Amino acid sequence: LAAWSEEDAFERRCMIQRSLAVDAGFVGAAASVEGRAATVEQLDARIASLFGQGAIRETPGAMETRHQEARLAWVTKDASGTMIERGEDWLEFDEEGLLVRIHIFAGQGMEAPPSDPLLAWERAWNARDDASRADALSEAATEVVRFTDLLTDVRGRDALGAEIGRQQDLLGGTLELSDRVEIFAAAGAEAVLVRQSAEIVLPQGGVIRVVNYVRLRGGRIERLSGFPSSAP
Repeated sequence: LAAWSEEDAFERRCMIQRSLAVDAGFVGAAASVEGRAATVEQLDARIASLFGQGAIRETPGAMETRHQEARLAWVTKDASGTMIERGEDWLEFDEEGLLVRIHIFAGQGMEAPPSDPLLAWERAWNARDDASRADALSEAATEVVRFTDLLTDVRGRDALGAEIGRQQDLLGGTLELSDRVEIFAAAGAEAVLVRQSAEIVLPQGGVIRVVNYVRLRGGRIERLSGFPSSAP
């Protein structure tokens, strides 16, 4: 975070490099890159561009952390203090606490209808038998999918299917995804990084609202993190 306000280019690059794991990656509208050196280049270029435009990035509010991830809201302001862009970072850490994946959600994403794998994700959460759930998950997610929410961190399709069943038994709710997603990064015509609102409608009448942050590989969900939504 300190690197975003460091004007000395050499010190800034050192600060960025010290924060990253060797296999760190960066996913954003400008590029998706793998490896620490490439990630340093992308972040440093982004920060240098802000300084070149006389702009700065501020981080109002607290960072939300859990498991090995965090969500951070930020705003970009010009030299007069006027806000010119708002966004979020979704960050993942390795076991040593170094950044292993940086996802940048800048401004407003391109709106689109949910893809077939995202619709299959909704079907999987609403399936009430193991076979139907497994079929839907095979369409929705990669075999090594990782899912996190406020209390849960599961990896792999089989473990995810079991977790969905556990949450269904606990909540008895129905998942309803928004009919629009925001795409923040793509590879050609294929979405890579999306954000989507969702609700779990409870049988007693309550609603749990979340925002899903999703990284896709080959069109299917590789990583999905659900954070509580502040939307009314």
